[in-house]
Amino acid sequence: IKVRVTLGTTESGTSIGWLKPEDVSAKVQAEQLFGGPAGDRRVTGEMVLSPTDISFKEWPGFYFGVLGELKESYRETLAEAKTNEEGVAGLNLALDRFGQTTFKLHLLAKVYEAGSGRNVSAQDKALVSNADFLLGYKADGDLGFISKDGERHLKLVAVGQDLKPRVTQL
Repeated sequence: IKVRVTLGTTESGTSIGWLKPEDVSAKVQAEQLFGGPAGDRRVTGEMVLSPTDISFKEWPGFYFGVLGELKESYRETLAEAKTNEEGVAGLNLALDRFGQTTFKLHLLAKVYEAGSGRNVSAQDKALVSNADFLLGYKADGDLGFISKDGERHLKLVAVGQDLKPRVTQL
């Protein structure tokens, strides 16, 4: 069996920066080793939500603030599912119950061989936030210590889920 796990939006496109909790879907695709879908297979999953620092390679040197930071990691075993005749199964994550938080989502899915305890696993991860935009900053020096009469300059940017700059009022 070959397995692929995809975290994405329930709509047609996927976001570049982060996903909103209500839009996240988890799709598991199972295929026979020599091609063709692996239908009617048991699928299990586990998700881990973790607090995270946010930075994006598209914005080097910028650090982004979080909306309602998750205080500690959360782990949950998901309800079992079965693949359909196309070898596809969806796992219900129900992330909207975590309210106004920003976290890293790690998903591990296992697909079991028919009539066997042997399984093949795959994983995916995504940044999840309720925010419409995130505010980032880039300092010209260490913000941990500024000497008397010293100066630090910050560049601020607000970005949307597509990581393009947004004009906004704070």
